[in-house]
Amino acid sequence: MATAVGLDEDYPSVHFVVSDSRFSGVPTTTWIELKDYKRVKPVPHESGPAYRLTGSGWVEGLRLAGMLNTPEVLSKTQAVMRALKQVVEGRDYHHDPLIEIAFLSLKSGQSAEWCFNLVHSGLLRAMFPTKNMNAYWDDNSGGVRVPATFGQEPIFRDRPTSSPTF
Repeated sequence: MATAVGLDEDYPSVHFVVSDSRFSGVPTTTWIELKDYKRVKPVPHESGPAYRLTGSGWVEGLRLAGMLNTPEVLSKTQAVMRALKQVVEGRDYHHDPLIEIAFLSLKSGQSAEWCFNLVHSGLLRAMFPTKNMNAYWDDNSGGVRVPATFGQEPIFRDRPTSSPTF
């Protein structure tokens, strides 16, 4: 399904109808399991049961298809990372600036759909788990928030489980 969506199409907008001939050999239990593991989400469709990929489903699909470590994906990802780092240059604030997808697309030279998919799905964190790839989609404003710590090595590798005692 991730390969059907590709890299430059907004993954939540693509619906997969269970009755589609591409899925004729897929048992109903597979769809249920994908839903239980939050890889797909049910969506209404006039042709019957349908699903769309979730962010984790899109990322997992790209991984299974061998697309995560391709030069194309790495190049596209690095372009967006550079643009996000420009947003927090100086890092002299205590709030997470909001940027629009269109602005991120313009600054990175990548499609708006790729920028959305990359941030919304958590693909940045999946590809670079040791860095603070903590830009995130803000549902309330419909844009990307970029924390001041974006792209920095974290001070603490493990987050504390309780408050320190003084």
